[in-house]
Amino acid sequence: MAVVLEQHDVTSWVQKALTGIVICIPLHGEKLIQKWKTEVTNYPDVLARATVEKYLQFFSIWGLPADYFIARDATLFKYQMLVEAAQNILGVLAGLNLLIEPKLAKSVLAQQH
Repeated sequence: MAVVLEQHDVTSWVQKALTGIVICIPLHGEKLIQKWKTEVTNYPDVLARATVEKYLQFFSIWGLPADYFIARDATLFKYQMLVEAAQNILGVLAGLNLLIEPKLAKSVLAQQH
């Protein structure tokens, strides 16, 4: 947990594990899991800023001509860029909304509502 919450590493696989803690239903050790949930949901502002800064980068695919990728036989690249843009949007929103794992932000939001 310290890698993410104290060292503010937004690239760590630990973020996925922390999201699992937030959305889990404990089968045993409920007090310990609740303690961890409290720690994980105490999202530091520095981590939020680091998350937004990491994901606030976009390849400006929308500025290219419509036939740009067809002429270069790069359809797969086009869709890869669109997926990365969507993931980056989720990352920015996760940082702004103080959520741990950007790629799982949708499932966490669904659990909270």
